[in-house]
Amino acid sequence: IDMARGTTRVTKKRKAMNGMTKEVVNAQKKKDGETGKSSKGETGFLNEEAKTLFETYFCHRPLLVERGVVLGELVNIECPKFFGGRNWENIFDVKKDDKAYNNVVRLFYANLHDFDKVGHTLKSVVRGKEIEVSPDFISKMLKVPRPAISENTIVFPYKSKEEVPSMETVIETICDVAIEWVDENSKIYQKDLHLPYRMLNIIVACNIDLKGHTAELGYDKAQLLYAIGKGVCIDLPHYIFQLIINAYELKDSRQSLPFPILITYIVKFYGIMIEPIKSYTFAMCIMNEGTIKKVLVMLVIEIVPRLCHRCLTPKLRALL
Repeated sequence: IDMARGTTRVTKKRKAMNGMTKEVVNAQKKKDGETGKSSKGETGFLNEEAKTLFETYFCHRPLLVERGVVLGELVNIECPKFFGGRNWENIFDVKKDDKAYNNVVRLFYANLHDFDKVGHTLKSVVRGKEIEVSPDFISKMLKVPRPAISENTIVFPYKSKEEVPSMETVIETICDVAIEWVDENSKIYQKDLHLPYRMLNIIVACNIDLKGHTAELGYDKAQLLYAIGKGVCIDLPHYIFQLIINAYELKDSRQSLPFPILITYIVKFYGIMIEPIKSYTFAMCIMNEGTIKKVLVMLVIEIVPRLCHRCLTPKLRALL
């Protein structure tokens, strides 16, 4: 059970693959059209390099699907105030019947090219049709506005090192215990965060900075939580744009691919036919009052050993 994703669902296809050899699993993927070896009209690799990347990495990478959050049902914790005035409501409005087409998303990532990190654009090819993505386009698709930025406005993602707050400042804000930060490869554990920031960490993992688990967070995630909590101006579409590029640059078949539902919407927006396709993944169950209560119980259990460990009997200590 993953507390952040709130699910124990396992598809019949995944169950059937348990215990199979790697060769059998890859053969099954090929049969399902997930190895990208069908005709160019069906999959359309950009070039041989893209095809190699797909078959080596991307066809094996799991999709990390977005999850809806009902912010109105978080009234008993401090998280809603973090989002006030940001106009991010639409990014949390993921429907339970929204779905991502697995092979289409993997092809989108494998065919990414022409990164313009100055003009902030990237291109991909899906079924022979070119797609161009930018922060402005992501803003349009998600209906999440980009902030109006003046020359002296500090904006996350930060433009220069001078704008980045020190990790000592970040830790002092988001953590309720003293932590020694050695370098950018250090980690902060969720149990060391203030309770509102623990909940924020889980919510952010649903559809902003998607993560399969939230037990620990690194430098970038800590900076994001600090920026949200302190009311720093955040260019969310630009941040998502960067995360898509970062996911592509991670040449690791074990790493998940983020924003598959968004990418499916983008492909559909360009008029690319993706029906009928058998292989797809539905959005995760919505985080509402019920799931939030379960999460809060787990977070409190994390706190108890540190706050009142001396007051507990040996049996209770063992349980916690």
